[in-house]
Amino acid sequence: MKKIYLSSIILIIIILVTQSCSENLLNVPAQGTLVDNPDTTLPVSNELAESELLGVYQPTRWCWPWGMSSYIAYNVAADDVTSGGAAQNDRPEYEAVDMFTLDPANAGPENLWSRYYSGVARSNQFIMDYSTKNSDTLQRFIAEAKFLRAFYYFNLVRCFGIIPLPLLPSDGAIAASSINEIYSQIELDLNEAINSGKLLSSSQLDADALTHSRVTIGAAKTLLGKVYVYHSTVLNEPKWNEAFNMLNSVYTSGEYYLNPDFRELWSPYFEMKDGNPENIFEAYYTDEFSFTWDEASGEHPQGNLDMQLMGVRDLIWSSTNMQLQAGWGFCKPNQKMIDAFNSENDSIRSG
Repeated sequence: MKKIYLSSIILIIIILVTQSCSENLLNVPAQGTLVDNPDTTLPVSNELAESELLGVYQPTRWCWPWGMSSYIAYNVAADDVTSGGAAQNDRPEYEAVDMFTLDPANAGPENLWSRYYSGVARSNQFIMDYSTKNSDTLQRFIAEAKFLRAFYYFNLVRCFGIIPLPLLPSDGAIAASSINEIYSQIELDLNEAINSGKLLSSSQLDADALTHSRVTIGAAKTLLGKVYVYHSTVLNEPKWNEAFNMLNSVYTSGEYYLNPDFRELWSPYFEMKDGNPENIFEAYYTDEFSFTWDEASGEHPQGNLDMQLMGVRDLIWSSTNMQLQAGWGFCKPNQKMIDAFNSENDSIRSG
């Protein structure tokens, strides 16, 4: 009995001590805040903000799944290339653009729509989160995000015309805005980015920024000049002087010019921004690539799929082109383009 009684006392003591310790452990002040409910009084980490900003850039690189490649979609809509591929009906997403027979059953436009509105949503969230912060670094990030929002909307309005124009994170339905409202917002974002005085020139970018395709003052002015050209033609509201002044300021900056030797554009050095004076804004990719991936799981290479899509399909292997890999033959130049090159007797570009 004594053993049982003593054991009971020990057990009661253990329970009381455990409960006391548990209460102390559980009643610990919160060490952070919810991601969707940030404490605006806390200092902002430039490193974390930059990581989020790089996520805003990501949709500029997307070219998968089918139909999401803006490069192919825009070009096959012109009259100098065809959709290409293995044969007719290889990829109806691009063939419909080529033939102007798009309909709601075609997944290509939906994928392109999702790509750019993903970029808009990320831009809106970033601008809302950081627009009240006053550090020079964060204000530069805001200017970059405004450029990106303008870039995404410019692609959307060119593809789809009248579209919704959300400028804040939103879960609800938003009515479509007029073409004039959309172009006005694009121009406002770009002007604010340029006039912020925070964007760097391409020569000021460090090696890390170069490999992340960061927006420069030259890129913002170039895009705004292009937008003014579209505004003048689409809305029949002349902004030719504004376009000239903006684009001429890029030209006279001396940062960008045509490479005197066309062949150098295909060398590894001149391919990227740090070596090519023609590149103003570009999307960088990794070297990772392969011919197959698991589409169902969403696992696919992080490299530039456009190169695979547009590569020569019937590639003949030889000792001189072992570095090339056979492509799928989309965005195929037609005879009209071939004749245009040949008519110039340009042995460098057409040879």
